[in-house]
Amino acid sequence: MNKQKSLIQLLFFLMIFSMTPLFSQEIDIDSLEEQEPVEQEFTVAETGLESQFIDNVHIFLNSLIIFPLSVYEKGFGLGETITFQYKLPFKLNIGFETGYYGFKSEAETDGYSVVGGYSIIPVLAQASYDFKIVENIYVTPVLKLGFGYTSAALNGWLEDSTFSAMFEGGVRLKGVVSGSLIIQGNVTYTGLIEKSGIFSILSLGFGFGL
Repeated sequence: MNKQKSLIQLLFFLMIFSMTPLFSQEIDIDSLEEQEPVEQEFTVAETGLESQFIDNVHIFLNSLIIFPLSVYEKGFGLGETITFQYKLPFKLNIGFETGYYGFKSEAETDGYSVVGGYSIIPVLAQASYDFKIVENIYVTPVLKLGFGYTSAALNGWLEDSTFSAMFEGGVRLKGVVSGSLIIQGNVTYTGLIEKSGIFSILSLGFGFGL
């Protein structure tokens, strides 16, 4: 009888001991449920960072009047560019730009008229810095580096296409009009580095950005 009693007591203690982890698991689940608000706060913080990143991204559309400096005596053309820009601290901006420049130039050679048609597709990385003049008005020096895909035709029949290293330097005058709308005017010098030398262009531009 004593042996049976001892055996029953041992089984009873073993059963209580085996149930102890179940109680501890319930306590852990309750503590995890109490931590849910912290996870929600982290999600809100992530959303705030995304919103701040989007606010610092700007897109500019710019129209150009082009005056070639390195070809024939008379030259004129038009261009369009699109610029993607990210605003860093201390009013420094970085981004990239692409677009299309198209222009013609004409000259008299030995009594014959020679007309050159030219086009450039630029792909440029850029950096700029905003100097504040008055409230919402800035003067912005800009430097761009990259390459341009150029094609040329003389009198409409002789064609040549090539990739050339390209750089641009200029100044923008820009102002914040309403909310996030920005308007700008700019003067830009463009240089294409070719085997024969630097092909130069001067352009005047006007555009807007968001």
